[in-house]
Amino acid sequence: MGEDEAIVAKLREVFVARDDTYAIQQADGRYIRIRARLSDNVLHQHLAGKVTVGVYQLDPTTNEVKWICADIDPERTTAVWEAAERIYKESIALFNPEAVILEASRYPDPSAHVWACLKPVLAGLAQTIGKRLLDKAGTPEVELFPKQTDVRGGFGNLVKLPLGLHQREKKWSYILNPEDLSPLPATSLLSVRPATVTQDLK
Repeated sequence: MGEDEAIVAKLREVFVARDDTYAIQQADGRYIRIRARLSDNVLHQHLAGKVTVGVYQLDPTTNEVKWICADIDPERTTAVWEAAERIYKESIALFNPEAVILEASRYPDPSAHVWACLKPVLAGLAQTIGKRLLDKAGTPEVELFPKQTDVRGGFGNLVKLPLGLHQREKKWSYILNPEDLSPLPATSLLSVRPATVTQDLK
């Protein structure tokens, strides 16, 4: 398996809970839902910057999710990187460090995601854990995903996949070294190991 194929497979493993539909970011930053399966070819185009993919978080058949995401934007948080650092530290204290990703969603702008990558878990439990993480980090203003615990067969919210190009800002997403906030190669995604969540983590 080549490098890009391995990254595509990891994106699917870690972030994609449903692949029967997805969204594509438009030039103005908005998203349009695509009524088709999310193919590996589309994920390759995402890595190349030809399209930018957003994925719907909840599996509508089980209401399970594969991640918790803290979306830290300057519109809500004045000190983005300080907030991201606190959330990251609380996340690696709760989960194994290999399960947590610090991402600059449009590098080098102050806009960050902290992802806690999980084996599939009910959205309600993930949401409870996420709120606890934000509370311990002292960042209640940060936007948290999952927003829904039951999409009742619908779609719910989506989040842009890492490692893509923001179509409005024309800036790339990078996984960051948490020590100095420097960009890491895309292959750093391959070291991610989703954590197993139990009720006692609430």
